[in-house]
Amino acid sequence: MKIRDDNGTLQSNPAQARAIQASQADPRKKNLSTAKVTGDRVELSDQARALYAANEALSALPEIRQDRVEPIKALVKSGAYRVPGEKIAQRMLAEGLFA
Repeated sequence: MKIRDDNGTLQSNPAQARAIQASQADPRKKNLSTAKVTGDRVELSDQARALYAANEALSALPEIRQDRVEPIKALVKSGAYRVPGEKIAQRMLAEGLFA
């Protein structure tokens, strides 16, 4: 990628261009046109760190909550779990499954 700086000079590496510009602004610095550029740096906000931690915690949870499934599974197996067909139909219509 080629970028022109404020002086109209063609720069092929933006990081190198910034280093050269910085060296021109501060005469105490040596010529950075041949110096190694270390790269960009990123700092995350506290909110980003919290979101990352929450995402990691969610990833650690099982996809199926066995503590909720097992009691219902036992009721179904014993034949004690009954849901009226009317409630199922109402829910299906409410969710737009047969609209």
